[in-house]
Amino acid sequence: MNPPDLADPLFNVPPEVLVDPVPFVALCGLDVIHNATHRLIWDAFASNRSSERLPVSYRDIPADHEFPVSKVKKSYEYGTVPNGILKSNWIKKHLYEVPSLVVLFVDLEWDDPAFAEKKIACSSKVATIRASLAGRNSKIALVLIQSRPHTFAQGEPSPDAEKITGMCNACELAFKQLFLLPNNENLAAYVVRLETALFDTIQGYYLNEAKRVRGHRDAVMRMQSQNLPLLVRHQFKMGYFNEFRQDRQTALKHYQQAYQNLQQIRQDGGFEVKTVAMIIVYRICRLSFRLNCPVDAITSFRKHLDIFRTYKGPPELAYQHEAWLFRQNFLFAILFEDAIRSGLAAIPSENPGMYYTKAANHMKLRQQTCLSFPPPQIPFQPAPPVDGEFYGQLILSVPSSSGDMPVSIYLQNCERAVNHTSWMIHLLGSAVSQFKKHRCARTALMLFSRIGDEYCDIGLYDKAQVLYSQGLNEYRKSKWSVIFSQLLLRQIKISALMPNVSEFIKSTLEAIGAGSFLQFEDRTELQETLLQILSGNRPDFRSLLGSQSQIAYQKWGALTPENISCSLDMDPLLSCIEHECAFDRSAFEISQMVSITVKLTLTTPLPMQMSELQVTLSNPAYNGYCCIKDGTAPANTPENRLYLVPNEEKLYQFQFPAVPEDVGKHIDITKLILKFGSLPITLRLVWSNFGKINRTYQAFCNGQSFKVLNDDAVSSLQSVDIERRPALAVVQLPPSALILVGETYRISFSIVNKEQAVIRKPVVGITCDDPAVAGKIVFGLPGSEEFVSECSSTLPDLSPDSTYEFSFLIRCSAGFKTSVRIFLSYDLTDPFYRCLVQGVTPLESTNPLQIRLLSKEFNSEEHPSEKHVIPPGSDMVYLIVIKNASPVKITLGGVELKMNDSVLTSVVPIESHIAGLQLLEEEEAQEAYFLHVDESCTPGSSVLMGPLILTWNRTDSDQNPALTYIPVPDMLIKASPSPLKVFLDLPASVTQFEPLGLVYRIHNCSDQLLDIHAFLSTNDEYVLAGEKEARVRLGPRMETSLHSSIIPINVGYMRLPEFEINSTADIDCREWIDSHIPKTIFVMPKDFSNENCLINPLPAGMTA
Repeated sequence: MNPPDLADPLFNVPPEVLVDPVPFVALCGLDVIHNATHRLIWDAFASNRSSERLPVSYRDIPADHEFPVSKVKKSYEYGTVPNGILKSNWIKKHLYEVPSLVVLFVDLEWDDPAFAEKKIACSSKVATIRASLAGRNSKIALVLIQSRPHTFAQGEPSPDAEKITGMCNACELAFKQLFLLPNNENLAAYVVRLETALFDTIQGYYLNEAKRVRGHRDAVMRMQSQNLPLLVRHQFKMGYFNEFRQDRQTALKHYQQAYQNLQQIRQDGGFEVKTVAMIIVYRICRLSFRLNCPVDAITSFRKHLDIFRTYKGPPELAYQHEAWLFRQNFLFAILFEDAIRSGLAAIPSENPGMYYTKAANHMKLRQQTCLSFPPPQIPFQPAPPVDGEFYGQLILSVPSSSGDMPVSIYLQNCERAVNHTSWMIHLLGSAVSQFKKHRCARTALMLFSRIGDEYCDIGLYDKAQVLYSQGLNEYRKSKWSVIFSQLLLRQIKISALMPNVSEFIKSTLEAIGAGSFLQFEDRTELQETLLQILSGNRPDFRSLLGSQSQIAYQKWGALTPENISCSLDMDPLLSCIEHECAFDRSAFEISQMVSITVKLTLTTPLPMQMSELQVTLSNPAYNGYCCIKDGTAPANTPENRLYLVPNEEKLYQFQFPAVPEDVGKHIDITKLILKFGSLPITLRLVWSNFGKINRTYQAFCNGQSFKVLNDDAVSSLQSVDIERRPALAVVQLPPSALILVGETYRISFSIVNKEQAVIRKPVVGITCDDPAVAGKIVFGLPGSEEFVSECSSTLPDLSPDSTYEFSFLIRCSAGFKTSVRIFLSYDLTDPFYRCLVQGVTPLESTNPLQIRLLSKEFNSEEHPSEKHVIPPGSDMVYLIVIKNASPVKITLGGVELKMNDSVLTSVVPIESHIAGLQLLEEEEAQEAYFLHVDESCTPGSSVLMGPLILTWNRTDSDQNPALTYIPVPDMLIKASPSPLKVFLDLPASVTQFEPLGLVYRIHNCSDQLLDIHAFLSTNDEYVLAGEKEARVRLGPRMETSLHSSIIPINVGYMRLPEFEINSTADIDCREWIDSHIPKTIFVMPKDFSNENCLINPLPAGMTA
C-alpha cells in the first residue's frame, strides 16, 4: 500500500490483502436500468447499508456470466513440492469472483396464465448458472418477485403448495432454496428479512470450504515428509475462510499456526518467505486490533521483526532487507492508526508515530545503500518487477537484447527509480502528526529538523527553512542551546544557498552571540562574512558551504544593494547585542527634564561599528532628542561613541523637556533602533519589546566553562508618567458631612493661595467618583436651580497669600456612605504651568424622617393600626406619626394629606399644630385628621389616598425647606358587621365606692322593625343597680337606651358588665359589641381622710 504520488515495487502489499474479507454474493436476473422494481431491490441490497446490516458484498451479474473455472486439484501424496506458498490470485478470486451464493430473481405470479412456460424458462436459467459453477461448491437460491402474494394463517397449508413443489423439482432446488419477495411499500423491509434468511446459506458455504481445506491439510500431515509450503497455504486458507464467517478467534489461530510453519522454511533472505510472512503477520495484527487486543498485536509484530531481522540476503541486495523492514513498520503504523481511529486509546510511549519514525529510519538506510551502487551500465530503462503466480516470486521484464545481465544489476537499477526522499518526508510528516496528537511535542520537534534535512537534499530550501524556523522558535523558548546552535548553523547554510538575506543575517546575529554553542573559530568566520556583506563585498562561503560555495557566491553576486539592505525585528531572537533601554524614573514633573538611559553590550568575537542609534517614543516630537549618528572620529576612541567592543558595556543618555500637552499622560519607549553599515547597504535592527532583559553569564563545572542564559530577567521602565507641577494652593475642606435625604445641603470650604505668583483662571469643581451612587447625588451652585452630577465654577484670579471662600449645594435621593472630591485647577505664567489640587471629604446621607400612618373608627375601642379598614358611613381618626431618625435637629413646616373629597370629608376641621415644631433625635410628632366615610361606598372597594406632603428643614439651614412626598396606602371599605349598633360612654376613671352610671344606647341601622332583648351579666367586682334587662321593639333608624349603675368595690382595673343582646331577626352583633364597648375601667382608691366620708366604721366585733 503506497501513497498516491509515491511508488515502491518492493514488498508492496496487494490491495486485496488489506481489506477485511466479506462474503461475496452474486445477484442475477435484475434489470436495474429498465425495471424500476429491480432497481429498488438492488438499492435495498447494495446501497445505503447501515452498520446494523449483515456484512455481505453484493454484485449484479448477467444470466450468462462465466465464473472462474475450477482447476483439477494436484495430488501431493508422493512428496511433490509445490512451486510456491500462496497463489497471488487466490484471495482476489474468493473476494470478488467466486460467490458463496448466486441468487436468481424472477418476476412470476402464482396465478400467471403462462406459469408453465415461465417455470421452464426459470429452470433453464438455474441450469445455466449451475453449469457455470461446475466444480464449485457455491449455492444457488431462487427468489420469485410477486406483486400479489397469497397470504394464509400460520399452520395453514399453502394453496400454491403444488406449484411450489413443481418449481423446486423443475429447478432441482431444495424447498429452503426458494424464496418469495412481495413487491409492495415494505419492499426494503422484506429485502432485509430475505438477506437474513440467505445469510445462513452463506455461512454454510464458507464453513464447508474450511472443512474441505482442513481435509487437504490432514492428508499432507499424514505424509512421511511434511510439505511445509502446503501446510502454510492450507492454514492460511482456513484462517481466511473463517474470516469470511466473522469467526475471528478461529481465524487468528489458523494464521498463527501458518506463521509457525513458515518459520521452518529456511531461506536465507528469501524474498517469497518474507513476503508471505508480511501478509500473515498483517492479518494477525489486524485481527488482534479488531479483537481489542492491542498488546497481543504489538507483541506479535515485535517478535516477527526479531525473527526475520537476520534474513538479510546477499550483500548486493541488502537494500531489499531495509525495504522489507520499512514496509513492516509502515504497515503496522497504518494498522495502529486505524485502531486508534476506531476507539483504541494510545499512550505517548506507544503510538503510531514511533513506527512511522522507524519506517523512515529504514528508508534512510535503504537510500544510503542505494547511493553505494555502482553506476548504471544498462542500455534501457528497467521496468519494476511484478508478482508472478505466487506472492514473493518476481517477474523481471528483461529485453532479449540485453544479453546475460545479472539480476542484481537489474534490481539495483529498479531501486534507483524509487524516490526515497519523498518517502521519508511522507513518513516523518505522518510521525509528527501522531506525536503531536499524543502530546509528544519534543519528539515531534526533533523530526522537524529531519524533514528539513530531506528537503535540503532535494533542493527545496524554502520548505526546509520554514521547518527549521519552527524548530528554532521552540528550542529558543526551551533554552536548548546545543541543539539550537546546531539547527541555527543549518539555517545559515540554506539561507546562504537560497539566498535569503534577511534570514541569513538574522541567524548569523544569533550564531555569533554569547548564547551560541558554536566554536569560537566558527563564530569568528560567520562574523567576518557578515562584515563583508555590510561593507558591500561579495561574501566568501567556502568555509561554510564547501563545494556548494561557488553556487552561493554567484547568487549573492547577482543581488543589488537594495536586496541586501534589510530591517530585522530582533525581539524574538537571542541577539548578539545585549541591550537595556529605560527611563531613569517612573515619573517626571513637567518642570523636569525627562531622561533615558541605553546600555549596549556586544557579545561577538569581533568589534562592530554602528552608524546610528535611535530611540523612538510614543510622541514623535521627542524623537529628535534621542538620536546619535556616526561621526568622523576613528574607531575605538572616546569621540566615536558608536564603536562597540566585545564584552564592554556602552552607556548612552538622552534628555528632553516634556510638552504641557503630555501632562497626565504616559510616554512609552516604542522602539530601539541600531543601524550598521553605510549607504547603499544598511542593516537596521529594531527592538520593540523591553519587558525583560536577559543576560548571559559564565558558569564553571569541573574546570569547564559554560555559557548560561540567566532566567532572572531584569525588569525595566518602559513607560513614564508626566505629572503636573505640584500645586502649592490649598483647599481646606470640612472633615465630614452629614446630609439628609431630600434637603439642599451647603458644603463650604476655603482656598488659600500659597503660590509666589498670582493664580490665573482658577476653576473649582465637585464630583463623586463612586459608581455605586451614580444618579443618587447631584451638585449645584448657590443661587442656581440646576443640579448636575459634576459641577464646576470659574473663580477670579487669586493673589499670593489670599483666601477665597466658596460653597456648593448637594442633594441626595437615597441613604448611603461615600466621599466627594473637590478639585481646583489653575494656571501659572512665566513659566506656564497648569496645576491641580484636590481633596476628598467623606459624606454620609441618611433618611431623616420615619412616617407611620394609623387609622381607627372614632367610637372603636381598638388601637389605631396600619390596616386602614373602615366600614362605610362611619367616622374615623387618621393619625400621622412623624419621627426624627437622624441626629440633626429638624424643624417641621406642615403636613398636607391629599384624599378623595367625594368619599372622605372632614368632620372637625383642625389646623395643623406641628408647623414650626422642632424635633430632636428619636422625638415624634403627631397630626390627626377626623374623617367621615360616605355611606354610599361599596363594601370591598378601596379609596385612593395621598400623597402626604411634608415640609421640613434642618433647623440651622439657610436653604429653602424640603418637600417630602410620602405615598399613602389605600383605604379598604369593609362591610358593616351588624345592623344593630351599641354605644357606651364612660369617663377615663372612677372612684372606689362611688356610683357610676351606665347608659347603653342601642341604634337600629336597618330598615326593619326589630324585637330586641338586652341584658347585663354581673360579677363580684361591683354592685349593680338599675335596669339589668330590657325588652323593646325598635323601629327602623330608631334608638333606645338601657340605664344602669354600678358601685366599684376593688381598686385598679375593673371588668364592666357584659352586655348581650338578642333579636328576633337572628342578628349577630357580637363583633360590634366586642370592638366598640369598653371591657374595663380603672378604679381610683377612695380618699378616707375626707371628713365627709359617707362610709361608717364597721360595728364592734365585725371584720371586713
